[in-house]
Amino acid sequence: MKILFIGDIVGQPGVAMVKRAVPLLIASEKLDLVVANAENASAGSGMTPSAYAQIRQAGVDVVTLGDHIYKKQEIISVLEKDDRVCKPANFPADAPGRDFVQATARSGTLVAVFCLLGRTFMRPADCPFQAADGVLQKLNGQCLILERLACPSP
Repeated sequence: MKILFIGDIVGQPGVAMVKRAVPLLIASEKLDLVVANAENASAGSGMTPSAYAQIRQAGVDVVTLGDHIYKKQEIISVLEKDDRVCKPANFPADAPGRDFVQATARSGTLVAVFCLLGRTFMRPADCPFQAADGVLQKLNGQCLILERLACPSP
């Protein structure tokens, strides 16, 4: 299985690059799944529904977000409705968004993706290790492949 992970997409130049490169990479590399962190896709901090739509239309299958997740309040409706975007799993349970995403790769394999926020020099967040254990318990072997993206601390 070929999975492409894209680090932080920053601003319109990052979105434009994703729109140009991802479709070509999917075709040329025969990628099964594309996962991207896009918490800074809109003006370098946060993500709007428009940026999210552009990223998904470019072929990104799953979008993860980090500590800037709520900088653009209009993204909350996407977080509540769309099943291809997730918040850090160690954010509070009542915060808008899903702790993990399950997506079917182009190969037909079910893949689970979740992200975790580090705690060094960051706002308070729950323990990433306990949050990861919680997601793994919820999944309970439902997916053949499980990908965890750790958001590094500065």
